[in-house]
Amino acid sequence: MPFFVLGAITFAVAGVVWLNFRRHEPGLPYGRATLGMLAYAVPALAAVMAVYFIGDAAGLSNLAIAFLEVLLALGLIGFIFARQTDDVGTVVRRRELMLLNGASFAVLWNLWFFGFWSVAIVADAAGSSFGRSAMIAAFNAGAGILGFPAGGWLADYALRRGWGRKGMLLSFIAVQFVLTAAFGVYIAQGSPDPWVMAALLFSASLFFNALQPIGHALVADIAEPEHHGTAFGFYNLVGEMAAVLSPAVSGALRDATGEWTTAVYLDAAIIAMSFVLVLFVRERQTSRVFAEARSQPAVREPELAGRRN
Repeated sequence: MPFFVLGAITFAVAGVVWLNFRRHEPGLPYGRATLGMLAYAVPALAAVMAVYFIGDAAGLSNLAIAFLEVLLALGLIGFIFARQTDDVGTVVRRRELMLLNGASFAVLWNLWFFGFWSVAIVADAAGSSFGRSAMIAAFNAGAGILGFPAGGWLADYALRRGWGRKGMLLSFIAVQFVLTAAFGVYIAQGSPDPWVMAALLFSASLFFNALQPIGHALVADIAEPEHHGTAFGFYNLVGEMAAVLSPAVSGALRDATGEWTTAVYLDAAIIAMSFVLVLFVRERQTSRVFAEARSQPAVREPELAGRRN
């Protein structure tokens, strides 16, 4: 039932988007674009499902199958590197974009770790019922309603002020690392209070969700407009490797150690890794939008958005 409900919502949103573009951007080649996308999506889906069914038939564990799926993704990246088409070659040769791609691994790892296991973490650590644990874990998801728009607004505000987005992104990653590590330390003490866990989950998730649109905007700033699709495709491809691995690796760590602390610490370590990668991004030298904002600090947001698009 969740698949049917969420699928129906997805189609409804797609319909609204299609009507909006049809009204404001008539004549776009929807049919050709759909066929072009399917030319990649259908073989990729077939390969992903083949790896799963063959691995399952061979009796491999979920963790082993997850690693095989990641190897498949790495093989795809290798194939793309070998071809080096104009669009792809331009993106993969951009040092800053590849650093941000690596940082996106931590974003999806954290998202799928807490998204998949937060109810079990609260239930195991606090010994609470499923219903109460689910309610507390919902604080982790609810923070996204506030974090996403706040992060986008703050990123644009920082750009208008001439500060750039990188500093704010680093600040939010650092805060998320501290809160995630604090969550691990707290549950390691034993018998944690569920509402303290809820507060830590909400706070960490607030900064986590806020940093995502900042990272997206930074990718858009650095990539040339004609390469935005390829740039975001790579950004998501690298991140989705973590989405495949995170639930399986974290669950295996829980089974091996009998508690969630190690998995939480691993999540914090991966977040720290993303901080280091973003630290080496040279926003001032590579971002057209940042340079424009620096030269015109009083630019209004609609004008800035127009140039960014």
